[in-house]
Amino acid sequence: SLSWTKMCDFYCALVSTVCKIACHAKKRGRGLMYDIKFPINADQLLEDGTERLTELLRAGGAIGENTYVTSMDLASLGDENSALLSELAVLTLEYKGDDADSAPKKVVAKFCPSEFETRITMDMFDLQKNEVYFYNSLAPKLNLKMPQCFFADYCAKTGNVLLMLEMVQGDFPKMVSEDEFPLERGQAMIDLLIDVHAPYLKMNIPEGTPSDLKWIPRVDNKLLKQVGGLCKKDWRKYDDLMKKTNDPIPDFIANNKDLYMDTSYKIQQSWARSEWMTLTHGDCKRDNWYFQEDGSAGLLDWQLLSWSAAPAEMSYLFANLPIEFTREHEFVLLKRHFDGLQSQGAVAHLTFEEYMELYVLSFMGCLVKGILSCASLTDENEKEVYKLCSRTHILMKRHKFHECFEKFQKQELMYQRSKKSVSTPATAAAKTEEIDSERASLVDR
Repeated sequence: SLSWTKMCDFYCALVSTVCKIACHAKKRGRGLMYDIKFPINADQLLEDGTERLTELLRAGGAIGENTYVTSMDLASLGDENSALLSELAVLTLEYKGDDADSAPKKVVAKFCPSEFETRITMDMFDLQKNEVYFYNSLAPKLNLKMPQCFFADYCAKTGNVLLMLEMVQGDFPKMVSEDEFPLERGQAMIDLLIDVHAPYLKMNIPEGTPSDLKWIPRVDNKLLKQVGGLCKKDWRKYDDLMKKTNDPIPDFIANNKDLYMDTSYKIQQSWARSEWMTLTHGDCKRDNWYFQEDGSAGLLDWQLLSWSAAPAEMSYLFANLPIEFTREHEFVLLKRHFDGLQSQGAVAHLTFEEYMELYVLSFMGCLVKGILSCASLTDENEKEVYKLCSRTHILMKRHKFHECFEKFQKQELMYQRSKKSVSTPATAAAKTEEIDSERASLVDR
């Protein structure tokens, strides 16, 4: 009864999100951060003109009271550079006043996607809302290289957002490329991820989550419980993609389709129980990195940040790097990440073997992301999705994933038995009360 109720929760949330988008997505509303009715697309930004843009930049602290935007030129980012989950435009600005010389000359404006299905995903999981919260409350505390934020706001009623970010300069590698990837860049990526993961590994997440960061989603979010079923639904598209590219699904995956997909959420739950839970970027594919002349690396697009397991983030990183680079440098870079966490006192009592077990098991998450991406294939992203799936297959074979998976099943069985063995009449009553509460909630909806 409880699992049925949770499935209904998922579809109730879906229907609620669709209704909200249909009724309010094209309306303006006041933002939670600055109480300003901000533009919700590039056309409105142009219509509002320089006076409204001046107000927004002042609210975000990018310019002072005696500085004004005098002209703006707006250009949409082309398909090649556009973000999958957002609508982007580049503003070229001129100013007058006290801060005219130091004010940002090029700004990336980031809006909610206009494509309906993508918008449903973004709103249902609060992805763009989370990025607004990230830039307003968390980014200032992190000593990381990322675009500077000049304005970020979210309207709760409409679900619309506006972010205005620095147009960073650097080299932006493409995920589909199998060109030579310098080791120095891999090291810079690892060093940045150490700085993301280490501070929060010490906080005993999720129990020790700071009160001002409760908005960050957890990897075991109950809405994700239906992911395995969605993967089964999209399996044919995944199979068709791999056959189309003459790279069929490996037998050990095809023969265990139902078992793997039914267990995918349990693996995510095991991450949440582990001592590896920390802040993660959540989408550290190669497209979201940039490299500057000094050799440093920076990260873009923080919509998918979550409390998750640090080794799981590393699995997704390597599933997005050239396979020859991974074959040559994977172990050295993973050890660099583990040693970096230990040097900051984050995982002093944990072993590299434990780290590697979770790393290998986490390729399930890469597989799930690849399969779900097959549901919305386009000419632009087909090659990217194929590369993710293909590299994941290779890495799962290399690390004997199925052996690791069988070990996880035994550990999970022991964990479930231990839970039952400590069950008391009080816990049984609490479980019954939880089911009744879920049912009452469903009836109310």
